[in-house]
Amino acid sequence: MIALALALHSQVAAVLSYAFDNSVEPFMDPVLDICRALLRRAADAGAAGDGGAAAEGAAVLVDAAPVFVEAAAAPELALARVAFECVALLRQLYGAVRR
Repeated sequence: MIALALALHSQVAAVLSYAFDNSVEPFMDPVLDICRALLRRAADAGAAGDGGAAAEGAAVLVDAAPVFVEAAAAPELALARVAFECVALLRQLYGAVRR
């Protein structure tokens, strides 16, 4: 199950990176919605004490954090809001990075 979750999250992260790097606007909204759903699922599972596969799969999306941050500054409010929610969910799941 964990391998399947990692594969799904990896594919979503690849589509997100492709859409962002190549300015493929029609892909951005749907793929950000999918990222948000995956991160919410991991957060909900973690809150219920059953984080396992969901949290491990969502960890793949940590590498997409720069894309989420850039998209959060987008002029389209709906896109920016979803991207910001992804950043907030990553923060909730994985905490602050300490230097």
